[in-house]
Amino acid sequence: MASISTGSEGGGRKTVDSEIPLVPFIDLLLCCVMFLLVTAVWNQLAAVEASTPNLGSDDRRTTADTPVDARPVYLELTRGDVGVVFPDGTSARVTLEQLPIVLQHVDSADVIEMLPDDDVSHGEVVQVLSGLRGAGHPRVRLLVHPSQT
Repeated sequence: MASISTGSEGGGRKTVDSEIPLVPFIDLLLCCVMFLLVTAVWNQLAAVEASTPNLGSDDRRTTADTPVDARPVYLELTRGDVGVVFPDGTSARVTLEQLPIVLQHVDSADVIEMLPDDDVSHGEVVQVLSGLRGAGHPRVRLLVHPSQT
């Protein structure tokens, strides 16, 4: 145990010295540090880039961190299938199971922008995001439509 001396022993005053249990204090401090480290790593792993296009602009636009000459690969996610538009202008409609095969020739440094329809469930979106990350495509952006009132 550690004690803190306040120097109030003289003059007939009551002593206010106290003892602090250091072992539980250090345990609590280390638990807080570990919690912060673990949540910081989880926050980085769970990050998904998302952007909302302006009302007057085209959904297929380049963003600030994408070079001007590099166009991303677009995934138009609908119920049951995915429309893939490659940077060279070619396109294909594939099922969710065929998507990793179609994206094999896409470089892992390329940006993939995914635009899900409104009727696509969150589970399907998460399934596609997990599949893309598992196939070695970490740069995925999730585009959302602005609310139209």
